[in-house]
Amino acid sequence: MTTEFIRFLVVGGTTALVQFLALAAGLEIFRLEYWNAAASAFVLSVVFHFLANRYFTFRRSGHPRPREVVRYLVLMGLNFLVTMCVTIISVSGLGYDPYTATVFSITATVLITFFSSRFWVFRI
Repeated sequence: MTTEFIRFLVVGGTTALVQFLALAAGLEIFRLEYWNAAASAFVLSVVFHFLANRYFTFRRSGHPRPREVVRYLVLMGLNFLVTMCVTIISVSGLGYDPYTATVFSITATVLITFFSSRFWVFRI
């Protein structure tokens, strides 16, 4: 499991980069409101995260099974709620910028995602 967790952290770091780049594009290029940019970046990063974790972290082969996709979507629904709550509270309530709020939201979801992915989503 240690190797899996290291691969998970590599995928997570790459996913965070994808999320930050998408957030920056939403804010700076498309001039979206911060909450809309954060939501769009989250969705894009979820697609990358699922595929990278399935094939790289947890070494599953073949096409994703419907059960995996449904479970992952449930997990990401929970993570989306956590992400948006943390983002809105951090920006509107505490005065942080959207980039810092994204760091807070990623931090809040890391362990939830690893253990749920390992023992529920991509379980053999």
